[in-house]
Amino acid sequence: MTKEQEEQKDHTFGKADICKATLPNGDEFECHLNRKMRGWGFPAWEVRITKGGSRGCLTHVTEGQLELLEAYDRNKAMSTSRFGR
Repeated sequence: MTKEQEEQKDHTFGKADICKATLPNGDEFECHLNRKMRGWGFPAWEVRITKGGSRGCLTHVTEGQLELLEAYDRNKAMSTSRFGR
């Protein structure tokens, strides 16, 4: 496992992170995390699609369907590209 893969595995998803989502049917899109869904009984996020056929739409995905592309750096209030695209 590479250093980037280890960092991504240990990352806790947070609001404004940029991710790639892969749905069970194989569809993929890039998205921004809006808010964590509470009370669903499993980890899920409301996301805004930023790249793909449904750009601008809101949907919900589980954390298992997400792959981190850029983590939002809350200390610097800007995005940091720690993970390769």
